Amino acid sequence: PRPRVPAVLGDACCVLFRILRMKTTLRLVRVAQYSARARPLRPAVTHVCAAVFPRFSSVQVATDDGLEDVKDSALLAHVDTSEGPLANFERLVKEGILRDDRAQHGTVVAMDRVFWDMKRKLAQPPQPKSFLGSIFGSTPDDEFSFDGVKGLYVYGGVGSGKTFVMDLFFLCAPLPATQKRRVHFHKFMYEIHQRLHELRKRNEHANLVRVAEDLVQEDGHLICFDEFNVIDVADALMLRSLFNILWERGVLVVATSNRHPTDLYKNGLQRDLFLPCIDDIMERCDVHHMDSGTDHRLLSHATTGSASTYLVIYKDTP
Repeated sequence: PRPRVPAVLGDACCVLFRILRMKTTLRLVRVAQYSARARPLRPAVTHVCAAVFPRFSSVQVATDDGLEDVKDSALLAHVDTSEGPLANFERLVKEGILRDDRAQHGTVVAMDRVFWDMKRKLAQPPQPKSFLGSIFGSTPDDEFSFDGVKGLYVYGGVGSGKTFVMDLFFLCAPLPATQKRRVHFHKFMYEIHQRLHELRKRNEHANLVRVAEDLVQEDGHLICFDEFNVIDVADALMLRSLFNILWERGVLVVATSNRHPTDLYKNGLQRDLFLPCIDDIMERCDVHHMDSGTDHRLLSHATTGSASTYLVIYKDTP
């Protein structure tokens, strides 16, 4: 008589088949969801850097959503995206397009280190997945990670050119526009709160992990934060969890700020709960002080007659 398959083995095969079928279905659903929610182009954020570019009375560097948003800017016109930030900076100084600002040069050197670390990481072959990893693991787009590559946190005085240097790095970063994002930090946090609010409106659990994973799917593996600062208790309490999720998903973080990490959220409510986030930032990112005594906004006013500084007057201001 034909040998019978043990019932336990038969049940195990059925379970494995169902898992494989479920995983295939979930992948198809995720692809459909990702295609459906392809984000529209965000409004470009504009920075005036006339003091840095002596040949122009005003230079608009709009880099909020990738290279397609900066194709008409004077910066992109002069940047060779096949080169690193340092090579571009030194070439533009030699051509007389940029001023030779030593503080900016030192920061570009730090940015260049991140650039080449990214290049080396991208050149590495993907890690082979185990059998169980192929069943329970993530989709191919999620397998890449910048884990092991340290980000950069640049702080310094206003008008020193931190944003300009980060824009230069962002343009050179060796990723397609769909896999990197440059955004003002407070705009980013506003989007996080909006996403959580939308989940609550749909009577769904406001899961920060889900929001962070959506960000990785939409924004890619490099996020450049401009004007990183924490002034809100809700942001302070959320940031450590949010950033840890992003880092666990292999996202590389580069940021500019007016404050050293240890001065973030200083004297804020329940600051003791935010202190571990500061430790994480200093562990995951090199901290670079852009020590410049020059305020290029005022220099712009002196050389062109038009300042790139703005005074916002509220109606309650005396």
